[in-house]
Amino acid sequence: MDILYYILLFGVLIYSLFNAITYLSRRSRDRYSSREAEKDMELHRKLTPEECELLDRLQQQKGPRRKFYKRTGDDVYIIKGLFDRHGITVRYDTEWHNMIGGLEVTLEDEGLNYVQEINMAEVVKTEKVPLVLALNNKYSLLHSIHAREQMEKGETGKLPGEHEEGMEVRLVSNRNQTPMEIEAREKAGAGMGGAVLLSVAFFVLGLSAVLGRYAHWGVVLGGALLLYCLWRTWRAPKWSSPAPVRVLHGVPTFLAQVNNTSSQIEGMVARMGSLELKYNREWLPFMLAYSENPVNAEVTKDGWLMRFGPHLSLGEEEKRFPSGQWFRHVAAAIVGAATVGLTLIFSSGISASIQKSKWWIQGASADSFAQAWTYMAPSFLVIAGVLLLSVHIPLALNGYMNDKGRKQKIKEYYSGVIHPDMR
Repeated sequence: MDILYYILLFGVLIYSLFNAITYLSRRSRDRYSSREAEKDMELHRKLTPEECELLDRLQQQKGPRRKFYKRTGDDVYIIKGLFDRHGITVRYDTEWHNMIGGLEVTLEDEGLNYVQEINMAEVVKTEKVPLVLALNNKYSLLHSIHAREQMEKGETGKLPGEHEEGMEVRLVSNRNQTPMEIEAREKAGAGMGGAVLLSVAFFVLGLSAVLGRYAHWGVVLGGALLLYCLWRTWRAPKWSSPAPVRVLHGVPTFLAQVNNTSSQIEGMVARMGSLELKYNREWLPFMLAYSENPVNAEVTKDGWLMRFGPHLSLGEEEKRFPSGQWFRHVAAAIVGAATVGLTLIFSSGISASIQKSKWWIQGASADSFAQAWTYMAPSFLVIAGVLLLSVHIPLALNGYMNDKGRKQKIKEYYSGVIHPDMR
């Protein structure tokens, strides 16, 4: 067993060393290509007063990203070329490096949706790497941030962006989420917190088996946490407070996301002006019906659609076709499977543990509670894990099938209420 452990440890170290060497080599090539690409940057214009104000405000924010916005001049340059992206994951956080035409740039996450095979970007030099102000005449950092700020404040009026005559997008009013909209967003995941915390409860119970004379404290804590998690998993959901909803009016636009390698469409970006909309993917075919017509789009401050056009509505869906809390059963079943598997791997003599547990239950004496629990813990964890599996696997499968049928009913409903000529 020790030999296997050292082999696995050695393999992880070699893999990590290989990744580090590969990353450092790539970063060296990035720095060289960036120096070369800077020579081909074309001076395009000067920063506008609005752009200067925006960058100054971003530069004043706290945190390490402020250097990404601290400009070293007012000149705006044009760069052209292929897009490339790579990164390295450190402590579950990935540091990404974006390249356009061989030049490393800072590109906000929203801008990634507007990348093409051949790209043209406007950039300004900063203390770190050039910052992308605009990309492919479709993305504007200025418009994007101002649109988010207007949504946050709920200020009615025209959203920033370039619009053709008669196609401007306006924020016309504000309201709060309805109870049905809150349920539609949160109901499926209700109880997930308790189901996931079950893993902590089982870990504490397993750990208590090696605590010696303090084992009873571990059992008390683990048992109390287990009961609390089960209550959290099965209790009636408590919904959050209604979130502000902004009502926009205008003509929506759609942008296909194409894989540069396979030329396959990977997704679709829906926008109202400069604001990107987050939506249920089942809505997309029906949203396209309004691609040339002005509609109302009711969205939360972070861009999630509550309602689109006269028919697509999360609240109406929940009212007509109630959803279920089935993700909690999936999480609980995974925790149960992990508990059984890890207990069988890291403990020995499960059959002996079960036999001795039966003796103690029937009244056999033990030198101490710690000794008794040392033998009882593996059998208890296995039995508890099997119970979780037996209860939650059927419920998870039933919930999945019900959710699948619900989506089909919703699709049929929208197909009936949205006129075929509009699709």
